[in-house]
Amino acid sequence: LFAGEGRDIDGEACSSIAAVEALKEHYGKVEKKCEKVILYLNDPGRSVIEIGVDKIDRVRKFAEELNLPGSVEIKYDNKDFEELIPGLVNRLGQMKTFERALCYIDPFGYKYSKPELVRDILENGKTEVLLFIPICFMHRFAAKAVKDEGYTEGKHIDEFITELYQGNIPDLSNQVSFIQSIKNQFKKYLKIPYVDVMFI
Repeated sequence: LFAGEGRDIDGEACSSIAAVEALKEHYGKVEKKCEKVILYLNDPGRSVIEIGVDKIDRVRKFAEELNLPGSVEIKYDNKDFEELIPGLVNRLGQMKTFERALCYIDPFGYKYSKPELVRDILENGKTEVLLFIPICFMHRFAAKAVKDEGYTEGKHIDEFITELYQGNIPDLSNQVSFIQSIKNQFKKYLKIPYVDVMFI
């Protein structure tokens, strides 16, 4: 949902093109292949690598260079996140019994990483979400954001924590405790048995 530049300035694959490369490898090597995959890539931003070019156009160019088989359909979009989400949640709610979805949300921040969004996306029971959040930054400013109403820069952290913790305060003693606290709280909030964390 935030496809990025496709490749960085050194030509290394970003998440969107890494996904396309993984699909190419899947269809080139694995015996039992997925019958059909729809990869939906979205980014409303302008490239900072190629001035005057949309990020999604860079992603399209790099993806088309990989010549995926016809069983993979790639859809490209450049919608703002808020405009995109209602249609996405609606589409996920219409999935057939045999369909599954993976939503990768890496918004370079936490403005769009709202717990209620994750809940809405997971509601159909056939979707998994990979959510990247800047935990170090959140931990650093969480206490101030929750306690200081005048701290306008912390508005999105405050909204995230207030919604996820339903008004309670998370464990802020250290980053690892904070990560475990968020993991456990997501389980409670989403009413699901499995939440895993990876951190770098």
